Amino acid sequence: MTFGELNMTKKAKSKWQSLNPDMVMVNGKIITVDSGFSIAEAVAVKGDKIIGVGSNAEIKKLAGENTKVMDLKGATVIPGINDAHCHLNGFGLERPPMQLDLGYPTIKSIADLKAAASSIAP
Repeated sequence: MTFGELNMTKKAKSKWQSLNPDMVMVNGKIITVDSGFSIAEAVAVKGDKIIGVGSNAEIKKLAGENTKVMDLKGATVIPGINDAHCHLNGFGLERPPMQLDLGYPTIKSIADLKAAASSIAP
């Protein structure tokens, strides 16, 4: 849906409308992560940048003819959560078949070390 399809009786023109966001998200809970962790209703995005955060009315004024409007229907938007943070490569190295106990008393000699290493070699 575009801004023009919102059945507005009067299109709002503003000095900010020249920003022409690609998308605005309205009717949501936008976690701003500012010093007070304030919550806004709407956010405007252009490319990969947030160009505005505020009330529904403020952000709708930024929308242009081709701006996609997303009704969040009360959903929450949180910034920057894009990393599962699993460290799977480290997890894999700590589990069999790569896990190898080289500590005492398991390894008491070079022969023990060679035997342990050869037990996991492909």
